[in-house]
Amino acid sequence: MTAAYQLLCSALLNRQSCFAIYDGYNRHFCPHIIGLKDGVEQVLCWQFAGESSSPLPPGGQWKCLTISKMSGLVVTREPWHDGEPGKTGRPSFCVDVVDQSVPL
Repeated sequence: MTAAYQLLCSALLNRQSCFAIYDGYNRHFCPHIIGLKDGVEQVLCWQFAGESSSPLPPGGQWKCLTISKMSGLVVTREPWHDGEPGKTGRPSFCVDVVDQSVPL
């Protein structure tokens, strides 16, 4: 388990927002499900601000991120975002072995 994975687990359990650079884009997000997909550390999160390869809808959208592709990962003081209700993809296509998840 990497340090980034542990930081995201802690943020998820404490409902803390995060910031990271991913694929060259600044992303502000809240982790909701963390675990493995085909042995790779992944996180399903609600990205509420920042940049993306396509424009974010107003309010944000669900994103599946590979943790090893993140840099500059930090917990922020930004408010927690629950995301769009009922559309978290549970069980998630993003994570097939769930380690932690925000209670429904």
